[in-house]
Amino acid sequence: MKGRNMGREELWKHVEGFISSCFEPEESERERYTRRNVGYYRSFEVQLTNSIGRFCNYPWIVFLKGENRVQKGIYPGILCFSREYDDRQGQCPLKVEILYGIAGAEPPVKNWRESSLKNKPETKSKGRNVGECRVEAEFSGKSIEDFDKKKDVMLDSLDRVIDEFEGT
Repeated sequence: MKGRNMGREELWKHVEGFISSCFEPEESERERYTRRNVGYYRSFEVQLTNSIGRFCNYPWIVFLKGENRVQKGIYPGILCFSREYDDRQGQCPLKVEILYGIAGAEPPVKNWRESSLKNKPETKSKGRNVGECRVEAEFSGKSIEDFDKKKDVMLDSLDRVIDEFEGT
């Protein structure tokens, strides 16, 4: 492992910035595909991407460990999607999912325990070569402040998925 582990507060700063960028218009910096490693959380490599690229059209954060990669493996993740216009409010809500990721390009070497995925719905987001992702929790908001109020619940959901990964 290269780099240092960050705590929950530092991780939230990255997640908050990531969610904030999802509220930006499509013509923003999210136009081109970029992926970057921002450090480690609980010994997992944290990668952020706008994912406007080859496989998925939704921005995401993945938490990678060992031989697991987005193209081949399993991973905890955070996905932003669905900016459907709400005529009543005149705003576009954003949805954020905490999920159990399963690679779509190649079959994973190991998989989530069946009990981890039981009663977890598939994500509503779809893309080419996107694997089967199951949702631990879904959050919606019309501003970053809406998500800031849910910070602890969101991070607790992420920690549950990471704990499940550790148990596989």
